[in-house]
Amino acid sequence: MDGGRVIALGEAADLLHEEARLLDEREFAAWLDLYTEDAIYWMPARWGQESREYEVSLMNEDRMTLAARVGRLMHPRAHAQLPPSRTVHMITNIRLAGFADEGQRVQSACLFHEFRAPDRTTLAALVEHRLRREDGRLRIAWKRVDLLECDQPLRALQIPI
Repeated sequence: MDGGRVIALGEAADLLHEEARLLDEREFAAWLDLYTEDAIYWMPARWGQESREYEVSLMNEDRMTLAARVGRLMHPRAHAQLPPSRTVHMITNIRLAGFADEGQRVQSACLFHEFRAPDRTTLAALVEHRLRREDGRLRIAWKRVDLLECDQPLRALQIPI
């Protein structure tokens, strides 16, 4: 047996689509619950960046800082979310890509649309999730978001991609 290590493409796709749905419906606490306690969420600041420790990143968050982000997003007086963002995450080109220490590698493409009056933002990204099973449940242990426009001026991102 594989000890629950092997993950089917359909199961991985379901988790990625559920993550997108929770973000779009502003269910941030449920979104955070998809992540393991030792999870990493990383958005490099440079195309092809290899290190999150020795180079500046757009986002480099562990579970604790993700929880702080969720707390700010859910606060009724969060000035950065007045008016609240409306988003659509479109996930496509999902494929299994082998294994890493953190779990099953799953690669995808994402288009992120955000409207927060009066501004509109559209970003494209290549994304790698590393998924693993904990207590029989598939969870996100690691996520890397490579924005195509990572090295261009960007508005502050409040909603995760």
